[in-house]
Amino acid sequence: MAPTASRAFPDLPLLDEAGQPVGTVAAVALPGARIPAFYAYWLSAARPGALPDVSAIDPLLMPPEILPFMAVYAVEPDGGLRIRLMGTAVADRTGQDLTGRMVEPFGVMATLHARLSWGVKHRQPYIAHGQVPAAERDFIQLTALAAPFADRSGAVQRVVAVLQFVAPS
Repeated sequence: MAPTASRAFPDLPLLDEAGQPVGTVAAVALPGARIPAFYAYWLSAARPGALPDVSAIDPLLMPPEILPFMAVYAVEPDGGLRIRLMGTAVADRTGQDLTGRMVEPFGVMATLHARLSWGVKHRQPYIAHGQVPAAERDFIQLTALAAPFADRSGAVQRVVAVLQFVAPS
C-alpha cells in the first residue's frame, strides 16, 4: 500500500559544493514535476518522528515519473557510500552507469560525497544544484533532491536522489 499521509511541505536546506547549508529552498519553488512528486512521496512515507523505512524505496509505490531520474545510494557498514542504482535517464544523460561504484570523498565525487554525508548525518532531505560530466557536452546542469531512508532501528541505510536536468541555454 502506498504511503498517503498528508503533511505540510517544509522548506529544504540548500547545500553548497562542500556539503554545507547556504540557505533554503521553499517547497513550492521546487523545479519540474519529478522533484516535488518525490518530496511529497518521501514526506508521506515518513513515520511520525522517524525517517521513511527503506522498504518505501519500491518502484511499485513510488511515482513512476521519478524512476528513470533516480539514484539510490547505500550506506555501507563501514560508513562508505555506494551507488546502489542509477536510473536510466541519469545514465543516458551522463554517458555512464555508475551502479555499484563507491562515492569517494575526493576527486570528481567529492561534492557528491560531502552532500550525501550531510544528509546521512543530519537525517534530513536537501536540495543541491550542480553540474556533472555529460555524454553530449562537457557538463550538464542539474538540481537534485536527496532524502534519507532508514532501517527499523532508525539508522540511515539509503539516500535516494531525484535529478532534474536543466536544459542548456
